[in-house]
Amino acid sequence: SMVFTLENIAADLQITAWFAPRLWSLSVVSDYSTASPAAGAHVFAENTMINASVVSPLGDMGGGIRQQCSGWTLTGHYPAAGASDHVAFTITNHATLTWNWSFAHRLTAATGPNGVLEPAEGWYFAGSTVVITAYPAIYYHLGAWTGDISGAGFASNRLTVVIIQPRVVGANFEPNLTAARGVPEHWLAGY
Repeated sequence: SMVFTLENIAADLQITAWFAPRLWSLSVVSDYSTASPAAGAHVFAENTMINASVVSPLGDMGGGIRQQCSGWTLTGHYPAAGASDHVAFTITNHATLTWNWSFAHRLTAATGPNGVLEPAEGWYFAGSTVVITAYPAIYYHLGAWTGDISGAGFASNRLTVVIIQPRVVGANFEPNLTAARGVPEHWLAGY
């Protein structure tokens, strides 16, 4: 800052002053996708609202694998980190925004008639644990899990899998039978 002292003023003076806002640098780092602001160095005036984002996910790399933004870190600033593909903050000092990327795998859960699986499908980061729940229709029960269920955990109508590769799982639903004669309950309900 500068201080000017005016002394012994004998006439009117006009003073013109230009004030420049404080400038801060923002470095953006992203190994994939299109970032906004773009990857590289940027300069912003103090208190500028930054709305940063990346395009995520990237397209399927084939076989149920894709790159997906797993979050961001903001070094030298607050907030420090997040788990989304966008962040908004007011810049008040120098900072580095790094977009983090991870592999995601597709999980597909398919059934035949007489029940549903939830979630039915989705993309999950490698290493994620997913619990798939079987919901049989009335008069039916879960008969068996099918598909890529190696290493899965089973508990009642739930299947727990760790996503380390794309998986396709399924479930067969069987009719409930009466204890006395083995008649399907859904058939009896029609009468």
